[in-house]
Amino acid sequence: MWQASGQWRSVSGKVIREPSYVLNLVHPDDPVPNKAVREIIATYKSRFHQEAVLRVKTTVGKTF
Repeated sequence: MWQASGQWRSVSGKVIREPSYVLNLVHPDDPVPNKAVREIIATYKSRFHQEAVLRVKTTVGKTF
């Protein structure tokens, strides 16, 4: 997790700038971890009164 500067457009159309955080999670693309991430997002939105939380999903390859 690290701090960032964020901005978003509210439902009213106003652009709001605010301190943000980036959380990087690495997990398998399976139903159980995906459900857990959705629950984390829902909890964060509720606790901090957020209209939206950005989630970026990327497939990663591995070699040994």
